[in-house]
Amino acid sequence: MNYTENYQLPQWVETDRVLMEDFNNAFAKMDASIPQILYGTYTGTGGNTVHLTIGKQVRFLLIMAATDVQTPLAIVTPQGGGGVGTSGDVYTIVTWSAEEITFRGANAITSMNVSGASYCYCAYCA
Repeated sequence: MNYTENYQLPQWVETDRVLMEDFNNAFAKMDASIPQILYGTYTGTGGNTVHLTIGKQVRFLLIMAATDVQTPLAIVTPQGGGGVGTSGDVYTIVTWSAEEITFRGANAITSMNVSGASYCYCAYCA
């Protein structure tokens, strides 16, 4: 039996015996390699730190304020470090772990955590 280069999926030739476990393994590999998009909401508490536990390894994160606040949008990637831009180009510190993202800014505005404000996030996960 031959295997594909990228995902090592089976490629049968005419003389190969086809087994159910080969199909199950191939589908498990495909399922594991398909990215997921997860989304959620949170309400700001007014502090200068936000912890988001996504539960998956995040490759790209978009946060949008659902209510009228000074910082309506944040786009963050782990490769670029990411930052939350405000009208004064102030950036917050973003740290990444396997399943959690933390924003720590100078105040609630730069950390996307205005008290009572509603925020929505969308995470592209590996």
